[in-house]
Amino acid sequence: MKKIFSLLVVALMIGSLASCNKKATKASPTEDSVSTLFGSGMGANLAYMVSQDSANADKFEKDEFLKGLESIINRDTTNADNSYLGGIQYGFQILGSIQQIEQEAGVKIDRRRFLAEFKKAFSSSKKLTQEELQQKGMDLQNLLTRVANEKRANDPKAVENLKAGQAYAAKQLQADKSLQKTASGLIYKVVAPGSGENFKAGETVNVKYVGKHVDGKVFDQSSSPVPMKIDEGGLIKGFVEALKLMKPGTKLHVIIPAELAYGPQGNQAIGPNETLVFDIEAVGAGK
Repeated sequence: MKKIFSLLVVALMIGSLASCNKKATKASPTEDSVSTLFGSGMGANLAYMVSQDSANADKFEKDEFLKGLESIINRDTTNADNSYLGGIQYGFQILGSIQQIEQEAGVKIDRRRFLAEFKKAFSSSKKLTQEELQQKGMDLQNLLTRVANEKRANDPKAVENLKAGQAYAAKQLQADKSLQKTASGLIYKVVAPGSGENFKAGETVNVKYVGKHVDGKVFDQSSSPVPMKIDEGGLIKGFVEALKLMKPGTKLHVIIPAELAYGPQGNQAIGPNETLVFDIEAVGAGK
């Protein structure tokens, strides 16, 4: 339904603003023909769009929609009225953004507070620079990310997985004294030391690996060496740290806690806040 309304707003505003502030006068036969065909075409196009939105078509109230449409189409388009209609159009756009934030971040936007701050900023004599506006956008995005992560972290499954991972790591450390723990929380054991110099950030390593959940079930593995660049932009933090501990020929057994893996968001194969277990072999430097 959101898609339908976004298309309608554009179509309606184009029709309204194209009137060029002219008062209604007696139409010529040509104008009657244009009006008839334009109205018929737009109405048919709307009916088609509604029918295509099968999930929401039965919720579309045609009579109520037509009331709203008529209230816009029949308005005189003076300068002040055009500004009013522009507010309506922009309001639809903002409403879509609000609904998207509420759905994706799981946070309820207080409409009154939003409008109060909007009016204050819009009416202020102080004009922000482009850099200041960009910073506001970044601040909002960072806040939304933090709120979304907090919500995911408090999800019952995320809490359960976090506790299970912590219990697993503690048990393994107690049972196997050859396991070591880094300052970041990565737990590892050198199965085969390899030789030469440790791999560094930015280098590519040909890797064979098996990835498991803490219950021992495999979620991913390589059938042949895979080139991996040591870069947190492409790999989880725990895997990057593990590769930096390796040399050509090194084999590691690693336990990666949730905060160094996929965190509360998880991914398609990994649940929220899961601890991951990997057996990694650095076959050699890649290209």
